[in-house]
Amino acid sequence: MRKLFYIIVGLQIAFLLVQAGSTQIKLMRGKVVRLSTVPVDPRSLFMGHYAALSYDISRIDLAAMGQVDHAKQYTRDRTVYVLLQNDRRGLAKPSGVSLTMPSSDQGQLFIRGRIKHASGRGIWVDYGIDRYYIPEDKEDYVNSLMWGTNGRQRKIEVEAVLDRGGSATIRNLYVDGKPLGF
Repeated sequence: MRKLFYIIVGLQIAFLLVQAGSTQIKLMRGKVVRLSTVPVDPRSLFMGHYAALSYDISRIDLAAMGQVDHAKQYTRDRTVYVLLQNDRRGLAKPSGVSLTMPSSDQGQLFIRGRIKHASGRGIWVDYGIDRYYIPEDKEDYVNSLMWGTNGRQRKIEVEAVLDRGGSATIRNLYVDGKPLGF
C-alpha cells in the first residue's frame, strides 16, 4: 500500500515538473511577437488580480484579407491559425487566416486560436492569453502605470512567445514601451 502511495505522489510531482518544464522550453525556444492590447482591470476571487487583455488581432476582417468567399468555413469553436506580419513599429498584425496549420519550415509566423464568434465578414478569435496575473502587492502600482495620474490610458503591448504549433504564452507586458517585469 505504501509503495502505491509513493508511486501516485511521484506521478503527481512528475506531471507538475513536465508542465513547468514545457512552458519554460516554450519561453526559451519560441518566436517572440509584440501585440497591441486594450487592458481592463478585474479581480478573480480565486485567482487574484489580473489585467484582462483584448488584442487588436482578436477581431479579423475577412473581407480586408480577401477571404470573405471562405467565411462560411469559419464557424464558432473552430481552431484557426492567424498568419502574422510585423508592421513598421514591430507590432504583429494579421495578414491571413487558415484552418490548417502552416508549415513551420516556411518561416511563416502564426498564432493558433479558437473562433469565439463569426459573422459574414469577420471573426473574433480567442488566443488563450487574455489574462496577465498581477501580484496583489503590485496592484496599485500597475493601475497607476496603465491608467496614469490623469486617467489617460497608456499604450499597452504584450510580448508573447509562440511555439512551433502557434500556441502563445505571455512573456512580458509593456506600458508605454517599458517592461512591467514580474
